[in-house]
Amino acid sequence: MSGQPEVCRATVWAIDEFTEENGATVVVPGSHRWPDGRTPTGTDARHAAVMPAGSCILFVGTLWHGGGANRSAAPRLAATAQYCQPWLRTQEAFTLSTSADVVREVSEEIRGMLGYSIHPPFVGMVDGAHPERVLDP
Repeated sequence: MSGQPEVCRATVWAIDEFTEENGATVVVPGSHRWPDGRTPTGTDARHAAVMPAGSCILFVGTLWHGGGANRSAAPRLAATAQYCQPWLRTQEAFTLSTSADVVREVSEEIRGMLGYSIHPPFVGMVDGAHPERVLDP
């Protein structure tokens, strides 16, 4: 059992091949079970997620992880998606970091992805109303 609540899952999709040389994502196996507050030390095992392009690694968000050192001459491209409990605030607050002028120009679907939506009946409201109302001039 985990020492921390497991409120999210993370994915890292390899667009390019992940090798130890180009900085494959590094995970610390079992770290998701550590008690609150513990951080990895130099004696904790680490594992590089070496994988071919098109592969994906999935892990709980409480697992210690990070990008490895890229010692190659080329960049390593990846995409990541985080799946969190709906009551969690996102790591990047797109609703606050994207200007209202830009948000007014995008589709309703993109607005929803930026946080201008609610989970019925009321999760995500702003002052008791749908967040899109703040876009009205």
